[in-house]
Amino acid sequence: MKGILFAILVSALIGTSSLTETVVRIHTPLSVDSQTLKMVEFINNLNTTWKAQNNFEGYSLEYIKGLMGVHKDNRRYRLPIHTHDTENLIIPDEFDSRTQWPNCPSIS
Repeated sequence: MKGILFAILVSALIGTSSLTETVVRIHTPLSVDSQTLKMVEFINNLNTTWKAQNNFEGYSLEYIKGLMGVHKDNRRYRLPIHTHDTENLIIPDEFDSRTQWPNCPSIS
């Protein structure tokens, strides 16, 4: 019984140490470059109702990606690449959608 309890305790400690290592790696803070600061200053000098600021300064890129819904293992979920044969494709010299689709109300 003591052997099983010891094995569980060791497993928990190993799991905790790897979790701590992951948390430290994930929270490597991003720095704000001078170009970003210039953009924030430019937007705020326009005196609009919206104010720009550095909302994510100090957060890691991995954390920000998670906020945007990027899966941690995103390589597994990429869409397949489709290619099309364009060698024999006939493309007109000019194309005007207004003349091609005169009954379309959004372009005529």
